[in-house]
Amino acid sequence: MKVHRVALGLIAAALIAQSSSARATDWSVEKNSSLLGFVATITGSERKGGFTEYDAKIKLDPADLSTASVVLEIEVKSAATGQAQVDSAMPSPDWFSVTEFPKATFTSSAVRHKGGNAYEMDGTLKLRGVEKDLTVPFTLDINGSVAMAKGEVELVRTEFGVGQGQFANTDQIAASVKVVFEFNATKVE
Repeated sequence: MKVHRVALGLIAAALIAQSSSARATDWSVEKNSSLLGFVATITGSERKGGFTEYDAKIKLDPADLSTASVVLEIEVKSAATGQAQVDSAMPSPDWFSVTEFPKATFTSSAVRHKGGNAYEMDGTLKLRGVEKDLTVPFTLDINGSVAMAKGEVELVRTEFGVGQGQFANTDQIAASVKVVFEFNATKVE
């Protein structure tokens, strides 16, 4: 009977270890060496900006993408371009309306390997109370416990209500905005 219990204990331990290894790996984004930015076109010139406050919860194992999960929460009040007039306007109700909608959230639903270091991630972006499905292409390079994910996706700001009133017109400020990211991350042990 004692041997039977020991055997059951060993089988249970093996199953727990096996299920633990099947889980996706958690990654922690190193914000001091990462970028979450945007590029807008204003009167024909590209203007770059970025978000300084965000939280990224990333679970990813390239060997089993069915377990992948990404949730990115962005404090939209942290948007900055370095141009005082633009930076003071972005939190307003005409743009991000940060009092009513303090966060933008991207939640993944699937990740696919496209070959080499190329991937695609499907998900939903919620911004200013509007939800839209997105497919985000990115590259992923992993070296041991360090990873670099880099990508960009184009959004139509007016579909999310970013740019109200006179700013809904796209003559001066283009409707298309590019969101870019370079996330350096380390494996969470």
